[in-house]
This record gives sequence, structure tokens and C-alpha cells, in this order.
Amino acid sequence: MLLLIGNDLNNKGLPAVLEAMSVQLEIPVRLIIVGDDPTSASRELARRLGVLNRCFWEPAVADILDAYAAADLYVSPSREDSFGMPVAEAMACGLPVITSVLAGISSLLHDGVDSFVLRDPHDSKTLGTLLRTLYEHSELRSRMGQAATNVSLGWTWERNAASVIQLLQKTVPGK
Repeated sequence: MLLLIGNDLNNKGLPAVLEAMSVQLEIPVRLIIVGDDPTSASRELARRLGVLNRCFWEPAVADILDAYAAADLYVSPSREDSFGMPVAEAMACGLPVITSVLAGISSLLHDGVDSFVLRDPHDSKTLGTLLRTLYEHSELRSRMGQAATNVSLGWTWERNAASVIQLLQKTVPGK
């Protein structure tokens, strides 16, 4: 079960995910899409690609933990994302993730260890290959999910504040 959360789902990479699913029809992956975007265009794309029956659109909710619990993999090959909080949340929940270099969080990730980071968010062929790899190798999903949890434990408010202070001290001489 794949999961994608957010609004502006085109920027989150939904078209690439649907295309990747369509080139890997022999693997029985399904996709939960959570957000408040209008769904008609994405449903039409899913229909044209032959994956509509594998997609489930859900409205955004305040308590999103059930969505993470239902998933085996978080996928968001973002075309643009200042950070990517759902990626961080998914990792904290022990999910392996696939995102792109255009998501701000990618600078904190270790490609191939705690995540997969696509260089090109439009590359549905590579995304499809990664989906297949994670589908076929449960031990890799498990290992990557554990690594994701471990790295996310270091993302604390205290660490973030210390990093900002360090940056400011480098930027403002004599302070």
C-alpha cells in the first residue's frame, strides 16, 4: 500500500506515481491519496493509465496516523516542496519513503539507506523500478523503514534551534 498526503498533488508528484503504477501493473500496489484537492483531473489520469481501481482518495483529516499505519511505503516525488513534512512523519512512523531532490527534506536523507531520492521527479520509469524493488524485497522495506525511524529521531526542535544559531553565528561576524 502506497501513501501520498498533501494538497497541490501535482506538485507532490501524483502524476508520476500514477504513471509508475501503470508501468508496473503486474505488481498489486494500491495508492491512498489524502488531501483536499479536487480529484476529477487526477481520477481521469488514473483512469487513462488503467490504475483507477487501485487508487483511493481520502479527505484530509487532523489525525493522520491511521493513514500512515495503513501504508507500506510513502511516495512523494515532489516537483517542489520547501520541506516535506509528510515525508518526515512517514519516516517517524517507520515507513520507507521515496521523494525527490526538489523536496527540502531530501538534504537530510541518505539515498538508498533511509529513503530513495529521485533526481528527476518526473522519472516515472525509475520510480516504477523502485516500487517494484521495494515490493519484491520485504527485508529492504523493513531495513529502510527502521533506518528512516532512526534518522528521524535526530530531527528535534533542540537540534534545529542549535543549527539556526550556528548558521546565524557564521553569518553575523563577531557574535
